[in-house]
Amino acid sequence: MEENMKPLRPYERIDTLKQFLEHDRKVLRFYCYWDDTESMFGDPRELILHYFLADDTMEMYEVVLPNSGRDAVPKFLHRGKLPK
Repeated sequence: MEENMKPLRPYERIDTLKQFLEHDRKVLRFYCYWDDTESMFGDPRELILHYFLADDTMEMYEVVLPNSGRDAVPKFLHRGKLPK
C-alpha cells in the first residue's frame, strides 16, 4: 500500500515501449453524436471515434450516408494526441 502512495516524479521515465507491446493493434471505438442544431446552418452529425491504446492517440470519422448532400471527407479529425 505504501508503494502506491508515492507520487510520480517528473524525471522518472514512463515505459512507452511496454505500453506499445501490450496494447499493439488494440483500438477502442466509440459512436458519437454531435447536435449542432443551435447554430445557423447546423444539423446533427454522427461520428466514429477511434482511440488507439498503443500510443494514446485518437481520430474521428464522420458517418456520411449516401445521397445526404454532404461531401465524403476521409477524416473529421486526423490521428494525433489531444492536449489536456
